Amino acid sequence: MSEFGEPNAPIKRSSSAGSFIQKYFAEGQLIGEGREAHAADPYRRLKGVVMPAIFFHLCWWSYMIKHDLFHLFEDKYYMTITMVFGSMIAGATSEGGASVAFPVMTLAFNIKPAVARDFSFMIQSCGMTA
Repeated sequence: MSEFGEPNAPIKRSSSAGSFIQKYFAEGQLIGEGREAHAADPYRRLKGVVMPAIFFHLCWWSYMIKHDLFHLFEDKYYMTITMVFGSMIAGATSEGGASVAFPVMTLAFNIKPAVARDFSFMIQSCGMTA
């Protein structure tokens, strides 16, 4: 018997933060017996995608509302459009979002190459670690 119980045993519901993090964020670290029982939660993948998205949306919306920064979209809307298309190309190909953002920022928007490079690296590193 493994530490996760019998394969046919019902899934235990725990309310501690440690068990929550262990279950949804360290799931790839499990090896051996008990992995099948742990992966039996039918909503495991949905929870793994939705919960971080909710967390970051709450952080972003709270920050934007608190500091009233929505006026930035009036002047900088083109960067939002560029990054949406950059992320679609990055997701559909082996190219990163930075390979789309850098030439668009330097050639189309006349942003200094050093600033465009730094922004592209920052976006690339955030996307690669997500």
